Amino acid sequence: MPLTQDADLRILLEETRVIALVGASDRPDRPSYRVMRTLQEHGYRVIPVNPQITGEHL
Repeated sequence: MPLTQDADLRILLEETRVIALVGASDRPDRPSYRVMRTLQEHGYRVIPVNPQITGEHL
C-alpha cells in the first residue's frame, strides 16, 4: 500500500537526524536562518550549504 506524502515526510523526519539546508543564511532576518534554528532546536544536526559564504561559519 503506497504511503501518502505526509506519511512519507513524517517517517523521513522521524528517522533522519542530519539535514543539509541548501541556501542557508547567516542573517537572522532570512527565512532559511529561522528554518535552520528551528530544526536545531528540535534536535536535528543541520549542515548549512551556501556557496556565496564558502569558508565562513554559520
